[in-house]
Amino acid sequence: MRALKYVVTIISLLVSFSSFAALTATKVENWMAAIPAIEQWSSDNGDILEQFDSKVQGLSDEEAEAMLKKESFYPEFSKMINGYGFDSITELKETSFEIFGAAMSPEMVAQMEEGLAQSAAMLESEYANEAMKKNIEAGQAAITSLLEYAKQTTDADREAIAPYLTEIEQMMNN
Repeated sequence: MRALKYVVTIISLLVSFSSFAALTATKVENWMAAIPAIEQWSSDNGDILEQFDSKVQGLSDEEAEAMLKKESFYPEFSKMINGYGFDSITELKETSFEIFGAAMSPEMVAQMEEGLAQSAAMLESEYANEAMKKNIEAGQAAITSLLEYAKQTTDADREAIAPYLTEIEQMMNN
């Protein structure tokens, strides 16, 4: 689970809603092959990623992205994802969000929206210190982005992931 946290951190650094290409079977298969490798790499490099994660807390996406590209681990990570057919971390991120968005059921969307409401209440709590608030806000931003991708999902994207949906849901729940 710790490794997946860092995968999500790295992938969600570059959230934008630019137009993206439709999902294809090849793109989905490449992504499904890449995620376990990324999780393993993240697990192997957990200490470095934990330090990086603490450095980017509270930074804008642009600042975090600039720092990411300067990190010593970035060339190795970039080479790894290139091996799975992704030209950039941005392409990997967009594909991840497209796949997650297409895989989300209405029940999942409702649960995430409820979670956003609960986290908003937590931000107002007198017991939430600044570090907790920053973590909550970062989580809210990632969930909001994912919900936006889910709203933009096309029927073609849902059809593209349909043969892989069970595996994708398992990956999402790990």
